[in-house]
Amino acid sequence: MHVAALSVVPRLAEPRSSAALCAALGAALGAAALTREGHRRTGVLAQGRPIPLPTENSLDGVPGQGWQIETKVGQSRIPDSGNGRFASEAIRPGRVGWFGWLGWGQKRLVFRKVLVPMAAIPTLLKLPKNATVTFACEAELEKYIALMQSEGGFSRKEVLHLFEHFVYGFDGEVCCLNVSTYTVNHSDSPKTGLNTKVVFRDVNDTLTLGQDGDPKQKQFKATKALVGEVVKDIAIGDELFIDYRRFRLPQFYLDFTKKHCYPDVRTAVMVAVYGCDQPTQP
Repeated sequence: MHVAALSVVPRLAEPRSSAALCAALGAALGAAALTREGHRRTGVLAQGRPIPLPTENSLDGVPGQGWQIETKVGQSRIPDSGNGRFASEAIRPGRVGWFGWLGWGQKRLVFRKVLVPMAAIPTLLKLPKNATVTFACEAELEKYIALMQSEGGFSRKEVLHLFEHFVYGFDGEVCCLNVSTYTVNHSDSPKTGLNTKVVFRDVNDTLTLGQDGDPKQKQFKATKALVGEVVKDIAIGDELFIDYRRFRLPQFYLDFTKKHCYPDVRTAVMVAVYGCDQPTQP
């Protein structure tokens, strides 16, 4: 089963018309979740503001987003959907290094996003494009909102719109927001295209947070990353897919969404696609 990235169009067990499905998905997620034109309609484009939106970094193809193979964003092959991400080079499952054929070494990766806790971030200006901001409590969500307002010129409503469509999580302890969104769609089986598995990996990276000359600039030692492991052969031109069913959001964030009257992205996608918020787990 395929799903467009946070704007889902699956193949359902009980077929529904494209128009009916798109209407349901628009209600669940907001039809403007990924496209630049959609952001214009809803007033959530950076429009020259000093902090680009995560979606704009992705759509504009800015360098340094953490992709380990060459990719490009384009119209998804899923009918009636928006953008997807496509491989511009081939990659096979396996391990890197001289002894990878023996099962030693790390698995080959499609992407690598370095985790940076919001508690460690002094400014949102010039965050590394391959970073993923993590939130451990409501106060950190509010800190992000305040910085987007004071440094980026965004309204609280605009930031909540961003949260609604792009905050996700994998461990149930922290929630995540990429500095550059994946723009990668959902599939729940290798038979229907699933080719990338998102897992945590230990890293030892030093990132610069903030602009040169800014007294708030600091060096941060990152110890964790979210990486996309190759789980089946990916050929040039193949669309990339991950399994959204594996999203696990922390309770504090679920409470935050209820307080601000918007659905968390996992629940919205699962209900729209499977008809319930707890489909069969992978």
